[in-house]
Amino acid sequence: VSLYQIKNSLMKLTQGVILPAQNLIKLERIKELTLENVTIESHGRATLSQYNATFSTGSIVIVQGQVGMGKSSFVRSLIAQPPLMYGYIRYNQVNITNIDALTFQREVAYYEPSLSFFKGTLRFNFNLYGVYESERMIFIIKKCCPNMSIDANFLDDVDVDELKLSAGEKQKIIIYMMLEKKPSLIILDDPTSFISENEGINFLRELVSEHKDSIFVIATHNSDVSNIGTEVINIAGEDLSKRIFIQTNKLSMNGIMRKKI
Repeated sequence: VSLYQIKNSLMKLTQGVILPAQNLIKLERIKELTLENVTIESHGRATLSQYNATFSTGSIVIVQGQVGMGKSSFVRSLIAQPPLMYGYIRYNQVNITNIDALTFQREVAYYEPSLSFFKGTLRFNFNLYGVYESERMIFIIKKCCPNMSIDANFLDDVDVDELKLSAGEKQKIIIYMMLEKKPSLIILDDPTSFISENEGINFLRELVSEHKDSIFVIATHNSDVSNIGTEVINIAGEDLSKRIFIQTNKLSMNGIMRKKI
């Protein structure tokens, strides 16, 4: 269970007593995601350099790159985890560092493969994500586990860790739980890591179809996923020492040329 997951779930449990922070802005819906001069550097490599883009409702942004190239760092920056050192992320033209926590809770869904179920029953886990109707829970489970025999007792009888769910089934159920709140910004980091490629693409197609009024950002190393996207961001590592050497060399050459002139 990640810190983000714990923090988000605790916020839901205390939603009735959370007061909007002073001087922070609350957004009803995120209709626009803007990246302004975004530069991300990791392990001596630049994954993006002064990147600019604006995505609006209905956009499906696919973030591609090999393992270790910084896809996860990039998508985490979209929720300020941690805040960017270089550049700005804006929702509806508002810097995300100036947006209140309730907006993130209600309007943003963020998934990463490290997320898992909380200790307790399946119903308890659904409740943490704001799902309370047994019929809806069973519908989601059947959708994610079509070959499993399910009844209402399935939700309460045993701890979720004792259920015979595959890693892929758990992954899909958790994502469906997160999206029940109908977020306007959906960020998925490697959401098909435990699912076969074909099944994963079909799963993502379903999600996109069911949330047409949202902005999707999907990080993946599966190149076929780009077929469902409206935009593609290719993350390619660059050795910073080489870049600095090239820039320094260019400056030196410019100085030589000026002297000759």
